[in-house]
Amino acid sequence: MSYSWQRKYDQAIADFTQAIDLNPADPQAYFQRGFIYYLLNKWDEAISEYTKAIEHSPTYAPAYRERGDIYYKKRMRTQALADYEMYLRLAPFADDRATIEQLIRTLK
Repeated sequence: MSYSWQRKYDQAIADFTQAIDLNPADPQAYFQRGFIYYLLNKWDEAISEYTKAIEHSPTYAPAYRERGDIYYKKRMRTQALADYEMYLRLAPFADDRATIEQLIRTLK
């Protein structure tokens, strides 16, 4: 069972930080740490982590998806739209494509 399901968020952040220390170019570690921040409603920290994942791997689609969700919740329409569109360009066959397309329509 993962730390997030056990609500051991501090331990999860520490483990992902250690993973980043071992491999600073791993976008998945930033993404996972960002997800923990998201669960804690620390949206700015989550955005920062997703942005780092994207900086290390510009084609890492999940980071655009999740960052777009936070921008959407923060009512940052332009940023959300850009991230959702990039997500669909990078993951054209994503299972949640219809949902993202609907979000894009609401943002335009």
